[in-house]
Amino acid sequence: MTLLINYFFPEHEEPGDGPGVVTWTDGWEDNFAAISGRLFVPPVVRSLLYAQDPGSVREWADSVAADWFAPVETTVMGEDGVSTTVRTPTAVTVIPAHWDGPVENVRVEDFLAAYRWLDDQSLDKFPEADMARGLQPVIDAVFGTKTRADASQGSGLDLFFSSFPTLASRFNGGSE
Repeated sequence: MTLLINYFFPEHEEPGDGPGVVTWTDGWEDNFAAISGRLFVPPVVRSLLYAQDPGSVREWADSVAADWFAPVETTVMGEDGVSTTVRTPTAVTVIPAHWDGPVENVRVEDFLAAYRWLDDQSLDKFPEADMARGLQPVIDAVFGTKTRADASQGSGLDLFFSSFPTLASRFNGGSE
């Protein structure tokens, strides 16, 4: 389900017998491993929402890092009677919107790593076949760009809509 939610029609998912029924093929575990066990911005959010104004997203991520992860200053009195200020890094608990949580002891480095793609698109890439087959056709349709899906697999958008004819009808202006 996680792969489906992130990519709409991932590489190792095939339409099953009936609307909304799918069959998972070998290899899905590797694609799931690429996005599990860490904080990340889901591909659909990154590609359809945050890509529209990455500068503002970067400003927001930096402000959250500064506000929520600011080191805690504590004054410690030594045996000699001299006080010292100690700065301790803060770890917070993150409650993801749609994933298993809470995620405990998140450090500022962990949080900012989820947004490192804003500075360099080559970092934190998602499995290419998942993107090409499932999400890229939706991105192309939304932004009017050319579909880059592998022709041998058909358009990911066509495959996605084949399981949801009502949605296909709305997307195609009412014609099925």
